[in-house]
Amino acid sequence: MMTVPFAGVPIVQFAPWMLGVAALFALISLPLFFRRHIQRPMRPSLWDVPRVAQIYTTVVGSLAGFAAASAVFVARLGVDRPGAGFETTVGLFMLAFLMLAASAMEFGNTPNATDTDPDFVRLQRVCFLIANVTLTLGICTSWLALRSLTLLIGLPALSDMLGALMLVIVLFAAARFGQYLLDFSSACNAVCMATPLLAVGGALLYMGVAAQWLPMLRPSNAESLQFGFVVTILATLGFALQSSLFTLHSYPSLRRFVGNVETVAVGYTQVGATSIALLAITVIAR
Repeated sequence: MMTVPFAGVPIVQFAPWMLGVAALFALISLPLFFRRHIQRPMRPSLWDVPRVAQIYTTVVGSLAGFAAASAVFVARLGVDRPGAGFETTVGLFMLAFLMLAASAMEFGNTPNATDTDPDFVRLQRVCFLIANVTLTLGICTSWLALRSLTLLIGLPALSDMLGALMLVIVLFAAARFGQYLLDFSSACNAVCMATPLLAVGGALLYMGVAAQWLPMLRPSNAESLQFGFVVTILATLGFALQSSLFTLHSYPSLRRFVGNVETVAVGYTQVGATSIALLAITVIAR
C-alpha cells in the first residue's frame, strides 16, 4: 500500500484493489472509444426533457434530504448500539446524500431552452443521461445501505429479505442503465443491450474469480464502504463531465468535441452500472 501525503498528512492510500477495479472499468468501457460504436441516430424523445428535469430536481432534492436524515439517525443509533457495521451504514447514507444532491444539481442544470438545433438537442439529451445515471447511483447506494442498517440493529430475517430484494433491484437497475443509453444517446443497439450484461457479468467475474485467485484485489477492511467511495468518485466525475459539455457548447469552435464527451458519457454509464454491481455484491454477501 502506498500513501500520498499532503502537507504532511496522508490523504490517499493506493492499494492493489484500486488498480484492479480501474482495470475492470477500462476493459468494460475501452471498446466504446472506437467511434463505430456511436453511430445510431438519437431516437425521438418520449418525454419533455426540460419539464421532467425540473420535476426531478425537486424530487431528488427530497431524496437527498431523506438520505441525510437517515445518516443522522444511524449516527445516533450507533451511540447506543455500536457495531462493526456502524461506520459502513453511516458512510453509505452520507455518500448517497452526496450523489443525490449532485444529481439534483445536474437535473437543474439540464438545458431547458426551446431549440430544435440538432447540436442543442444532443447536448440536452447527454446532460439528462448523466443526471439520470448519477440519480440511479445515489438511489441504489441508499437502498443498499438499508440492508446494512437492518444488520446493525439486529434484524437478520428482514436483512435477508432485503438482500434478496436488493439483488433483483440491482439487476433491474443494470438494465435501466442500458435503457438510458438507448433513449438519451446515439450508442448503437449492441452497446445498449450489452451494458447490463457487462456490468453484472464483469462484477461477478471480478469478485467471484479474480478476487478469489488474488485476494489483494479486494479491500482488506470496510469493503462495502470502500466500494461506496468508488461509486461516489464516479458520480463526481459525472458532474464534471456534464459541466464540460456546457463549456464545449459555449464555443462554436469546440462544439465538434461534444460527440467525444458523449462517448465518455456512455462509458460513464457502463462503469457506473458496474460499480453498483460491485457494491451490491459486497453488501448482499455480508
